Amino acid sequence: MTCAIAPQLPTNLQEVSERDQDIRYSSRTNVCSNAFRDRHNVRHAINELYKLLPPELASTEQAKLLYEYGCVTEMDIVRLIYRPVEPQGASKTYDFSRSSLEKRWQEGTADARTVLHTSPWLAPAPKELGVRVFDVLRDDSHRRIDNSPTRAESHVGVDFATA
Repeated sequence: MTCAIAPQLPTNLQEVSERDQDIRYSSRTNVCSNAFRDRHNVRHAINELYKLLPPELASTEQAKLLYEYGCVTEMDIVRLIYRPVEPQGASKTYDFSRSSLEKRWQEGTADARTVLHTSPWLAPAPKELGVRVFDVLRDDSHRRIDNSPTRAESHVGVDFATA
């Protein structure tokens, strides 16, 4: 099931600035993890393709070189998505006060416990995938793992109630 948490629209310039930062950091995280996932899936596909080659092709220098770029590992990436309950303002990117960090540590620990409890990576992965991405989202009522696909075949998850 796809889960979407729509943030409230900003009502002043401070909230606009905070939302702008949220989008910028989130986009960068998505770009980096998606690039890693895509690269690893290609490496995984190289090995799967190599297995299909007839012996006369598999023994060529080109096939051997390509095989060296392959990878047989499978991995699951869990992204804990930080969504504060109340607005924090534009200073949240540089607020390292003790109280601010303790609150984030508590929320991160709760999210980590929740995802460890549900362990979505224990579900069998399709053979052709090298990487699955699980996004852990939190809203006011509960935490959930999002499966909103950036690429449906490798971005998976399940809903779960607060642990």
